[in-house]
Amino acid sequence: MLKRIRGLPVAPGSPLTWEITILVVILLVATFFRTHLFEAAPPGLQHDEIFKANFALDVLDGGWPVFFDPNGGEEALFPYLAALSISIFGHNFFALRFVSLVCGVFSIALSYSVIRELLGRRVALFTTASVAISFWHVFDSRVALRPITLLLMAEVSFYLFWRGLKRGEIMWFAVTGVFLGASFYTYTSGFLVPVTIILFILLYLLPFQRALLLQRWRGILLALTIALIIFAPMGYHIYTHPVASTARGRDLSDHINLLFAGEPGPILTDVLNVMGMFFLRGDPEWRYNLAGRPIFDPLTFLLFCGGLVICLGRLRRPEYAFLLLWVGVNVIPAAITRNSPSTLRAIGSLTPIYAMPALTIDLSWDWVAGRFGSLGRRALVAALALLFAFIAVSAYRDYFTIWAQNNEVRDIYRADLSAVARFLDESVGDAQICLSAAFAADLDQQVLNFMLGEKRQIRWFDGRQALVFPEPSHLPDVLYVFPGTAPLREEFMERFLADVPLAEISLDPRGEPAFVAYRVGQAKVADLRNSQARYPLSVSLEDRVELVGYELPEVVQAGNDLPLFLYWRVSQPIRPDLLYAFFAHLVDLRGYVWAQADTLGYPVSSWIQGDLVVQAFHLTIPPDAPPLEYQVKMGMYDQVTEARLVPTAEGVPLPDSVVTSEGFSVTKAITPPTIEELDIPRLRQANFDDTLSLLGVDLRPLQVGRGEAVHISLYWQALAKPGLDYLVSVLLTDDEGHVLDELLREPVGAYYPTTQWTEGEVVRDRFDLFIDPSVPIGRHRIWVRLYNPSTQTYVPLAGSEEDRVRVGKVRVVIEDG
Repeated sequence: MLKRIRGLPVAPGSPLTWEITILVVILLVATFFRTHLFEAAPPGLQHDEIFKANFALDVLDGGWPVFFDPNGGEEALFPYLAALSISIFGHNFFALRFVSLVCGVFSIALSYSVIRELLGRRVALFTTASVAISFWHVFDSRVALRPITLLLMAEVSFYLFWRGLKRGEIMWFAVTGVFLGASFYTYTSGFLVPVTIILFILLYLLPFQRALLLQRWRGILLALTIALIIFAPMGYHIYTHPVASTARGRDLSDHINLLFAGEPGPILTDVLNVMGMFFLRGDPEWRYNLAGRPIFDPLTFLLFCGGLVICLGRLRRPEYAFLLLWVGVNVIPAAITRNSPSTLRAIGSLTPIYAMPALTIDLSWDWVAGRFGSLGRRALVAALALLFAFIAVSAYRDYFTIWAQNNEVRDIYRADLSAVARFLDESVGDAQICLSAAFAADLDQQVLNFMLGEKRQIRWFDGRQALVFPEPSHLPDVLYVFPGTAPLREEFMERFLADVPLAEISLDPRGEPAFVAYRVGQAKVADLRNSQARYPLSVSLEDRVELVGYELPEVVQAGNDLPLFLYWRVSQPIRPDLLYAFFAHLVDLRGYVWAQADTLGYPVSSWIQGDLVVQAFHLTIPPDAPPLEYQVKMGMYDQVTEARLVPTAEGVPLPDSVVTSEGFSVTKAITPPTIEELDIPRLRQANFDDTLSLLGVDLRPLQVGRGEAVHISLYWQALAKPGLDYLVSVLLTDDEGHVLDELLREPVGAYYPTTQWTEGEVVRDRFDLFIDPSVPIGRHRIWVRLYNPSTQTYVPLAGSEEDRVRVGKVRVVIEDG
């Protein structure tokens, strides 16, 4: 016998046989969509999933954190579930994704339970069928990410809460509190699950169902108290680690900050984007969606709108008010954060969103049955079968055929490393493995380990930056593998492996190499290890690295890359957790740095004593660099302490802890660079008598003390070939125009006088303006003039009587000394 409590209907307890049959079929279809091509879609593991794996391994190693601070801060439930899965199935790809698979299937079953509790069995079946074949839910059930646990906890919490409201038994509220508390540990927006219930109490039960609230307040209070107790450890962690624990929230809250600063535009755009994600344009990220795919097709969107209208029309009935509140509250994270719309951040609202079309179908069912009888009902069943078949086929096509094969998706999910894993699992033989990877130091290593199901002895490097020649071992060959995301640098290929035949090549769906592999015999490796650099070195970096030579051209044209290759050897065994990097600074004869690169293409974790490495540096000569002599200063430093390793040659430390290359010449660019290519910090466009034009300026720093220097870069362009050697006058004045100091100098320090400039040429003139100790503290102006030494006059600005242009201000803030 059914009971009614203040208008709250109790759902029937024993479902009919047809209901169970249909539900089982739906769950079987859902399981198919979530297990089909399990290892091929997604085509590999993305780095966010690897962070979850690392957290799970931390748990298995004995750590029991309530919150994980790395990667912007992450809640703990998914890593603990992943740890359990890994302990059962092993350190592999399946164990990591199995958590999402199980949570996804259970959330489908729970969507039936909670919607049936609210709206009856027919709406529940339609809703569950829609969720089972939806692209959105299929995606979140197949990636090892946290959001799917939020959906599961929300459904369990709301189901138990409504059971408690309807039946009044304290046990339902107690268990509700457990799952409400657990929701905090699911995802960043997990706190909205208890917020939804609290708002329902305040906005609906309190004004409209006060008698019921008075009957159930003890149970509700118990549920919220238990939830608060369960949340307490995490809350304490956030309180004691506020910076690390809230990093992700701060990273996503820039639009909220702009709103509070009086700029509502970005938030309004986010809200409109979220409103449009149901039909017009969905999540734009290939990482989480078939980019731009909306949640609904046009017909289902109309059914969704019908469901909203039904809910609004029945707003005074608690089930419908709760459904609207469930959608509205839990879609907020997607509407107030950048990169909107985000289905990932809106996942808490997934179930009620798919319940909306089900409401329309349910109402149509009653209307058709009443108007047309059994014939109309059979026609509606056929129409619904076609609709659900269309949705299922579309979801299958979009996910498995289009999304999983997309080039960007394959790059994000490291599909090339999946292909490498299959190759290494089958075809290595007796060989040392040297594997190139874009994230060779950490994440790509872990991706491959999970794909292989084990950790292997592999030398990891980035073939775009470096090439390693291993120390000889008992193994006869060296197997080099280069995935598509980290191919071998062209210069390395031409210099070292051009005559080595391919051992294996695997093509991706676009016909491009997923990876290529070369098997090199020990004799060839020995020859490569004996390669001589053009400029030999014998420099030790604190007995950890030995620099044995470098290659550098004698002449480079401005605007071109500088091909610099450093040969070095691992001197001794070293701690694998150290973080070292090489630096290379391009400097002119006055010591000004024109370009720099910090890199290490062979991470310390892979170093083995005796390995020889060739390291490439990505240095580009600026297109406005004067045609002078330059050098490169090189060295290595600790990325944690930023301390340089001291280089010694024949036991003598080198000055400034750098190795200085031989000089080389830079010739002027063939064609003058454009303003856009120069990326000038401050544009000025001052024309000095149609001879020289000042394009812009850079001043650093803008706040100095007496005796300190402001570094100035003037960007000049010769409008015509200068007929004499001009001088540049730099004035420092106060706000009234009184001259406080003047620097009269030759451009480029007399190394490149203006008579050598050609028409159209762009030259960057760099120098230091030292603030005289007599200059008063305050904000002062900097001006530039062009001086003609022949007439001993200043060159006027074209079309003006002025002879100076203001280029900026500097604040003198402290006394010298």
